[in-house]
Amino acid sequence: MKSRYKLRMIRLFILFALLIIADRHYQCNVEAANITELKNGAMRMSAKEITAQVSFGYRGYTKYGKDMKVSAVINNEGKPFSGKFRLTYQSGENSDMKMIQKSFVVGMQESKRVQFTIPLLSESQEYIVSICDNSGNVYMRAHTKVDADTDITGIYMGILSDTPAKLGYVSDSLRRKDDIDNDNNGVTGRVFDMSACDFETISMLDSVDIILLDNYDTGKFSRNNIRVLKRWIATGGTLVVGTGSNYQKEFEKLHSTLIRGYIGKTERISTSFGWNEKEETDTESTNETDSMEIDIVNLRLNEDSVLIDDGRKLMISKELGNGSIIVAEFSFNIPKKFWKSYGKALIYTIESNLSEGTKKKLLMQSENVSYGNMGYSYMDEALKINENDVLPNMKLYGCILGIYVIIAGPGMYLFFRRRKKRGYLWIAVPILSVAFSAIIYIVGTSTRIQRPYINYLSQIVLGNDKNAKAKDMSTLFSVTSISNNPFSISLRGECNITPKNTDAYYIDSKIKGDNVSDYEYGVEYNENNTRLLMNRLSSFQGAEFLMKQRVRDTGTVSINVSENDMRLIGTVTNTLGYALNNCMIYYQGNLLYIGDIEKGETIDVNKYAKSGTYNSSDYGNSVNSMIESAMGGNMYSNSMAASLRRKVGVVEEYLEDNSNAKAWFYGFVSDDTKTGFRDKFNYDLYGVTGVCRNFEMSEQIDGYDVIESLETYAANYKSEYTNGYDVYSGTPERFSVTYKFPKSFILKELLYSKQTSGGCEFLEKGNKYSDYGFFGTVSVRNKQTNKLEKLFSSGKEIKIRNMNDYLEPDGSLILYYSIEHKSNKEVGNICLPEVKLVGEYEKETEKYYFSNDSTETGGQNVW
Repeated sequence: MKSRYKLRMIRLFILFALLIIADRHYQCNVEAANITELKNGAMRMSAKEITAQVSFGYRGYTKYGKDMKVSAVINNEGKPFSGKFRLTYQSGENSDMKMIQKSFVVGMQESKRVQFTIPLLSESQEYIVSICDNSGNVYMRAHTKVDADTDITGIYMGILSDTPAKLGYVSDSLRRKDDIDNDNNGVTGRVFDMSACDFETISMLDSVDIILLDNYDTGKFSRNNIRVLKRWIATGGTLVVGTGSNYQKEFEKLHSTLIRGYIGKTERISTSFGWNEKEETDTESTNETDSMEIDIVNLRLNEDSVLIDDGRKLMISKELGNGSIIVAEFSFNIPKKFWKSYGKALIYTIESNLSEGTKKKLLMQSENVSYGNMGYSYMDEALKINENDVLPNMKLYGCILGIYVIIAGPGMYLFFRRRKKRGYLWIAVPILSVAFSAIIYIVGTSTRIQRPYINYLSQIVLGNDKNAKAKDMSTLFSVTSISNNPFSISLRGECNITPKNTDAYYIDSKIKGDNVSDYEYGVEYNENNTRLLMNRLSSFQGAEFLMKQRVRDTGTVSINVSENDMRLIGTVTNTLGYALNNCMIYYQGNLLYIGDIEKGETIDVNKYAKSGTYNSSDYGNSVNSMIESAMGGNMYSNSMAASLRRKVGVVEEYLEDNSNAKAWFYGFVSDDTKTGFRDKFNYDLYGVTGVCRNFEMSEQIDGYDVIESLETYAANYKSEYTNGYDVYSGTPERFSVTYKFPKSFILKELLYSKQTSGGCEFLEKGNKYSDYGFFGTVSVRNKQTNKLEKLFSSGKEIKIRNMNDYLEPDGSLILYYSIEHKSNKEVGNICLPEVKLVGEYEKETEKYYFSNDSTETGGQNVW
């Protein structure tokens, strides 16, 4: 017996040693890869016949908070190889290990580009980059670190050109710090080369603000590349196209898709549209002339003019969705001696004529990733809300188990001991166990969980195009399993799905652990499908993903409303193919709750104004409280249905993300309506789908237009006292602020009331805490007596009609504030009063820069 036992132990020891040797051999093969580190995370990996050139972003740069392009060019010198390009990472402290990988096949003596995108939400992020075989075994790997570009307000300009060296002045102009520091009207940014492969998905262009296409053969573009470019422009990008004598290269794929019009003959002209800077430090500038000869092609696109010279439309602009296309009749490849004059002028012209969508995107970038607001997400909280019958009632199970322990332990022991029948415990305890097991089984049948289920929050964004047949839809969803066994979900096609990153802000995200197979969950992109991989999840642990897609959806929500004398009037029409529930309109601190709008129904908002209007000033300036009051509770109200609680969280998230929007509409798709997300999964799904749209709304009082609020036009004030709105701690009780208004606006009235003010000064006594409020008086100087006269005081509504009596000779307004720093109301911050300005605009004479002489169109072709 002892010899057999020893033999078994020796066998186990040998097996254990072989496993250690095999693991070391595996580690040796992995670490045997030759690695050359390049700029900002980029690297060159090679092992045996396989070499991978890995890069991140554009020239190693990606804006913080944007999707980052990850690319690997894989070269194979050996036999055909099929595998996966994998990225493993951890998006925050104590967060799950996530994985993204994409399959590829590379033949002998062949190169293959494999790329995808990933959100970059840390200033510094560590990754494990791996090349794996088809079975998931690691062929080679390396650690790397990527630093985000924190200058998120700078312009990112991509260059599409076969001769990029001749456009060197573009990067020189964007780097001119003196434009910013001295003139305060310049622009900074980064310039990088692009190619057709960068237009694989729209998410790859997330960091790009402008694309300059010049002397580039667009025949390299596939149909998908053109589709991605068009969508990028429509979502707020600016495309700049240079033409000249080689216009055929640029127009080969653009003429029938993005640009339509007439093209005429080419000719050579002399122009002087530059700034003609003379810099003594540049020896070549001494030979500069006042004009430059260039080849142009006569274009007639019937669009707005941007750059004018000698009565010609040298550069025109065409709107496309929220973006624009700028087309020049000349090539941007100009002689080097003109770079500092005409080159700078061209970049300045492009910068001055960016699309409104691009300007808004640049303005909002810093606010979308505000560090102070990160860490809490209404969407994350709403996603955790489960139906009452989905998860087991752990409190009830705990009570049942506690009762069982008490009865089976001391209870039954004392019972049978007093009766001197302790021997019956051997029979009673098993019977009791069977009875309580039956009770738990009966109680547990209500959960009905037999397979994974999905919680989701979808949002469909409506644009201004009423005839759009497809709309953008984003979905945050979580996959929850009833066990810790690995499993996968396969979706048809290549879907734009990524593991959701944490919303917490981290300067440096480091990876804990070294095993690339130890990820909790991830995504795999294949040619014909996309797989969600759940690898090491605990029971009832949710794996969160973010999905973006275009869904075929005709119709829209037509909004034709305005505010007249502090009252909302107009109509809302639902032309979508389904009914909407819990609809609402937010406008300038007010909320109109509408409720249901049936398919094809038009409602008059005036009918809902009396009972459905909410004002944030009634809720201590908390718009969230106003929304919760309209919808009947908050996300944590157990008395509300789970679906309604989710809706509250979704609307509150939308409110936070669109804090600068003056007016928006939000509604929800009926629960029984299937959308593009629900159709993709054959699982139990619990969630809501929102429909949203931002819109412009006019406002009038007494027949006059309203232009913003008073603080918008604060021009002169002491920065240590105020920023034009907030009153800082330590500010003296009295100070003044000068306001300057647009020259075309004639100020008629000034309105201060409960509706105009979001502060707490109009709240009744005893009301709860408010974030801010104005307490004090506002005075103006009498022009005749030169003494201050009280204009109005806090908490008292007033409409001042004779504003001309208070304006300075130059049209400005000087107000003198007397602040009461100590108030009987609980308020977080003292601020200046929120006042609406009412007046009218002077009519401007319309200017025409070009004639409609049709004789210039001779010999033109349609393209």
